[in-house]
Order: sequence, then structure tokens, then C-alpha cells
Amino acid sequence: MFPAASTDDLISTAVPGKNLNSAMVSGSHNLVMSSSGTIGTGVITMTADPKLGPLQNNGGLTPTLLPQSGSPVLGAGDPALAPSTDRRGLPRPASGPTDLGSVQVSGNTTSPPPASSPPSSPSPSSPAPSLFPAILNVYIAEAEKDIGFGDRTALQQTIDFNAQFTMIFGINIAPLIEILADSNVAAARGSS
Repeated sequence: MFPAASTDDLISTAVPGKNLNSAMVSGSHNLVMSSSGTIGTGVITMTADPKLGPLQNNGGLTPTLLPQSGSPVLGAGDPALAPSTDRRGLPRPASGPTDLGSVQVSGNTTSPPPASSPPSSPSPSSPAPSLFPAILNVYIAEAEKDIGFGDRTALQQTIDFNAQFTMIFGINIAPLIEILADSNVAAARGSS
């Protein structure tokens, strides 16, 4: 059913109507959330919590799941097989420890690159929005500010907070979103 020699690390097969779903994991230093059958050497199997944080902006261009204290992925990787930087662009220690996954926490004393604008949050407990909600939040707050709806200071804080999460390929598009909102409000006022 599976090729004898494969460069794939994960091959999955689902059989419709038979309640069968199988996956073959090869290679090493993988985290598998449950197991049955044969699992290769170096593969971590578990059915408990992997202790990963929420999907959020931890630096870099895409949201990531930051391993929390006690996570089995911490230090479980092989420095010889891991990329030299994590998904955020931070270096992985050359001689280890190397964490599994896209984010290196163990042995990393380097902070993520700073955001293009200093973070200012309307609330210290506000979660980091993903790209699309951040774009909508900037647009709506700018439009409300333009038409005089709400507290201008609070609306500007909302814009500033969300603007740090509107990066696409390293370019902050928040100013473009604000210009779009300004021109739409101006057009609506001109047509009424």
C-alpha cells in the first residue's frame, strides 16, 4: 500500500465508509498526537496536551503556536536536521537544544524583531488578531473616527494596536487601509 522508499514524512490514507484512517510517519523528531501500530524511532507519541500556546503573532510573517513550559517539543529536535532559523527568523542554537516545530524557544535569548510600530494596546489582555480581523478593525475604527462616531483617542488606540498585525510580506498595509476608509467615507458624504 505504501512505497518501500519514500521521501515523505507523513502519508495518510482514509477509506470512505469503512471508518478507517491510517497514517504512516517516517523520519524522526516528529510529534504524533496519538498512535497505534508501528511508530519510527525518534517519533514522540502522546495523547496528552502538547502544551502549545494559542495561534497568534509571536513575531515573523505568520501566526505561530509558541511552546509553553513543559511542552514535549522543547529540546526534542535534532540540530543537524533543523533549519538554522525558526519561522520568526530567530536563530536556532547550532549545537542545540533544538525544539520541534516552527518556533525555537529553548536556549534562544534573542527577541523577535520589533514590530514596525511600537505596540500600544487598548487593553493589556487583548489577544493578537490574525491578519483579516486586524485589517477589518483598522478599517472600521478609521471610518468611525472620520465620521465622528466614538472617542477619537480610543479609536486611534484601536488603529495603532491592530496596525502592528497588518504586515504582508514585511510591508505594513495599515496606512493603505486608513486611506481606503478615508476615501470611502468622503465618497459616501459626497453622494448623500
